[in-house]
Amino acid sequence: MPDKNMNELIRQAKSAPNAKAVQKVTPVSKKIKETQFSFYIENDLLKKLKYKALEDEKSIKSIINEALKNHLKAQ
Repeated sequence: MPDKNMNELIRQAKSAPNAKAVQKVTPVSKKIKETQFSFYIENDLLKKLKYKALEDEKSIKSIINEALKNHLKAQ
C-alpha cells in the first residue's frame, strides 16, 4: 500500500505545472563609488540596527550611510 501512495505522489508532482520563481529587479539609479569597510560594533547596537532596518524596510548599509552623513553634516 505505501508504494501505491508514493507512486501517486510522484505522478501528481510530475503532472503539476512548474511554477518559476520571479525575482523583482530594480535598476540602480546612479552609480556611487564604494569601498568595503569592516568595523566592530556592540552586540546590542547591532541588534537594534537590524530591528530598525526591518521596521523601516531599509538595508543596514543605507541606515549606516545616512547616519554617518548626518553626523558629518552636524560638525
